[in-house]
Amino acid sequence: MKKLLRKIIGFAVCGMLFCQMNILAEAQEYYVSKEVIAEQIEKICKENGVDFELVSYDDSKKYTIEEVNRTLNALEDSLKNTDRVHYTHVETSTSARVMEASKTYTSYAYASNGITGGATLEISCNAKINMGSISFMSISNIATRQYGSATNFVSWNQTGSSYSYLEGGRKAQVEATGTLVTEMDILGVRHRETADQVMRMVISAG
Repeated sequence: MKKLLRKIIGFAVCGMLFCQMNILAEAQEYYVSKEVIAEQIEKICKENGVDFELVSYDDSKKYTIEEVNRTLNALEDSLKNTDRVHYTHVETSTSARVMEASKTYTSYAYASNGITGGATLEISCNAKINMGSISFMSISNIATRQYGSATNFVSWNQTGSSYSYLEGGRKAQVEATGTLVTEMDILGVRHRETADQVMRMVISAG
């Protein structure tokens, strides 16, 4: 009788252990691995013209398929709906001679990499103006920098600049291109996103 009881208890314990192992296995299958999450984030970034760089994993955080899908959908929407060409409000300072004036133009706009972050950027340039015709003679020193508020900001790198005259030289469109780098933890995957941005302002000689 004792032997039979021991066998029954033994079978019961084995059954409980087997059930616990199955529950654990199912739980592990229910969570999405960080490698898969990183692959999906990288895919979404590339599809929206954003460079992806993996920084690190946080294995202490677990996310279900539902949580991952919801967050990745939000990331995709934010990247698709982010305008990377920024028109800005212009501020000026002037020093004048009789027929010629020098002006410095400065403007600001917030550049965004979607939900991963962004930063306020400054664009500036110098110009010489013919005071007789109130038109531009030259535009130079187009420069940008990060200035003001920022979220998850890593760096801003200007890559180019250009300008074109409008309305017979009475106005000009000035722009600078560059890359904005932000860093954020999404679903336990810390990564950097690098996106091309355009800072643009229309300046007036008068």
